[in-house]
Amino acid sequence: MLDNYQMQKTFQPMFDAMNLDLKILSVYIHYASKDGKFAIHEHDKPHGVYYLQAPTKSGILFFPDFGEHFEPEPNHFRLIPKGILHGINTHRNEMERIAITFQFEDIEF
Repeated sequence: MLDNYQMQKTFQPMFDAMNLDLKILSVYIHYASKDGKFAIHEHDKPHGVYYLQAPTKSGILFFPDFGEHFEPEPNHFRLIPKGILHGINTHRNEMERIAITFQFEDIEF
């Protein structure tokens, strides 16, 4: 786990620029190696992911109930509301995908 206070301080300008009032509850680094994936799941709190390293064929973030999907890109942030089903397709690159994953206090969208 990373220090919540330092991560809040670091990412607050980005949250402010997006007009989001986000309070970090926990934050950690997530690594995806070749053939790694996440089954469809949901969270009981809003989550976010900020991609630090996302090579091609990094595993697509998808939302089955909405038919939406997003290719990870370095320096991109995605906010996932609580209770929304999502998953990550298989990572097919030799280079790891590296992301910071956040859990936030409940907010209204």
